[in-house]
Amino acid sequence: MPSGVNGTSCSAEDFALSQDSDFPNIYCLTRGDSIGLSFGIQAGLISIIAVVILFGLIVRNIVRHRKYAPRGSWTLLREPTDIYVLSLFTLDIIQALGKVTSIRWVYLGKTFSGEYCTAQGALQQFGETGVACTTLVITIHTFMSVFWRRGLHSRIAAYIIVGLIYLFVSLWVGLGIGLHKDEDLPFYNPTPYWCWISSRYANERIGGEYLWLWLTLLISIILYVPLFFWSQGNLSVDPERWWRFRIHSRPAVLDFAGRRRRAFSILAYPAIYSILICPVSVIRWVGFGLEAQGLPSNIPSVATFIVDYTYTLSGVFNVSLLLLTRPNLLLFGPIPRGDDEAPMLPEPKNVSSDTQSSGTVGRLHDEDEGSGWDIPNPEAQTAMSHSTTHTATPATISAHPHPTN
Repeated sequence: MPSGVNGTSCSAEDFALSQDSDFPNIYCLTRGDSIGLSFGIQAGLISIIAVVILFGLIVRNIVRHRKYAPRGSWTLLREPTDIYVLSLFTLDIIQALGKVTSIRWVYLGKTFSGEYCTAQGALQQFGETGVACTTLVITIHTFMSVFWRRGLHSRIAAYIIVGLIYLFVSLWVGLGIGLHKDEDLPFYNPTPYWCWISSRYANERIGGEYLWLWLTLLISIILYVPLFFWSQGNLSVDPERWWRFRIHSRPAVLDFAGRRRRAFSILAYPAIYSILICPVSVIRWVGFGLEAQGLPSNIPSVATFIVDYTYTLSGVFNVSLLLLTRPNLLLFGPIPRGDDEAPMLPEPKNVSSDTQSSGTVGRLHDEDEGSGWDIPNPEAQTAMSHSTTHTATPATISAHPHPTN
């Protein structure tokens, strides 16, 4: 990076332009800023590679199912959750691309408004808002499906929901660009290390992204509370009247290890999203508050780059969660076999025997045998055990296979 004014690569003229306005259309990067941006670019590339590898594995799954599974016994997007998760990974790539485009700013040593800046801002807003909205849908859908035994099971409705998310974000991006064509007052501007919605458009920032980031974070946290008590066996819900619930002592006969494992797999995506978005929200909220008061943002650049780096790795975390906790999504489960057609292919190592026997942990929509009012009574369970001692083994008594819908 060539040397310039005040430790940057900018000329004296560019540096003066970056200092003469509250909303400058150019920002001169220091060497430290360029290093921080380089880490963000690296995180974006890692996320893109992870998702592309996942898509390659999905293609492999399709080929295997076409080759070995009976015709008509499978489909890639079997349930709404498959549709939501596939959309989430697509948006992860778009979000990561927004970070990778910062490579031009590192090369030039400055960020400035223009067509390239607009493209980066559009990618970042589309990806980040889309990921937030999709994660919100997954959170609500899975919670209702497991906690209340309700949920959306129509793939057509899921396609409509995903389509509405893309339409909503596209309108925000398109209208923002179309309604603010003045080159001196661009919609996307240096903020300051990369391009995003200019701080002069505070309402558009809130409606176009902040609201959905914070709403997803808030709802995820709220839903974790009853889910935690449910996983501990201290809360049950009436499946017929979802607003009725009761708190009780923990029954000693339930398999709480399995229930906790299922609780983790249910909301793993929103949980990781909350962990990643919380630091970003704090940084952005502080900066937003300072700008609203007309004060300069004094947030250390190191803090900004650290939280941005971890947030950009969300694609990697989502891929890892799919492979570790969702073995039945997107054809990652066992291949349906005909009588004599398919060889015994090795199944994914992360799929435990519990998952295979129940068929529920890997899918977000299935009902759970521990939901609702039907918490077993310890005395009744003991009586049943005595009455069946001579006819069944303990393993038979405790096994309650659930058909997959």
